[in-house]
Amino acid sequence: MTGLNRSATLLLGQIRPYTLHDRDAVERLNKRYYEDEHGFDASFSRAMSGALDQIGLAIQSTTGIGWVLIDNNEVAGSLFLTPERRGTGRIRLFFVRSDLQGRGLGAALMAQCLQAATPLWFQTILVSTFTVHDAACALYLKSGFVQAQRSDCRVFGRDLMQVDFVRSNADG
Repeated sequence: MTGLNRSATLLLGQIRPYTLHDRDAVERLNKRYYEDEHGFDASFSRAMSGALDQIGLAIQSTTGIGWVLIDNNEVAGSLFLTPERRGTGRIRLFFVRSDLQGRGLGAALMAQCLQAATPLWFQTILVSTFTVHDAACALYLKSGFVQAQRSDCRVFGRDLMQVDFVRSNADG
């Protein structure tokens, strides 16, 4: 693919590049979903705040990129791609609001991400999630990721099974 599609218009919303002005909305949306719907404890908010700090630095230095999904003039989802190490990027804080899930919007965000990987020099992309997010796991597999590892963990006040995925971007 040539160049980045900086904004994609969808039937139910719009995907546009993340700006630092979106931070509070992304933070509120993720906090509400993961704490209210998945029972994550307050350690999630602290971890997310730290992640958003790192993401902001990566975006400001142009080594990372992010997008937000807009629905009715509100942030309804997000996805970030930041450097993990040389040649490797990591997907972070990938989320679509519950009422919009299952409509192809996550796949549209993922397409933006995969298209951006080559210009950012990422030959490999990593992403981690938990098995309780079965739709996310299915989307990663459909998008060319392979499961690299599963491990039991105690995180955010819950006993969960973490799943790590990897995707080679060697063919662009």
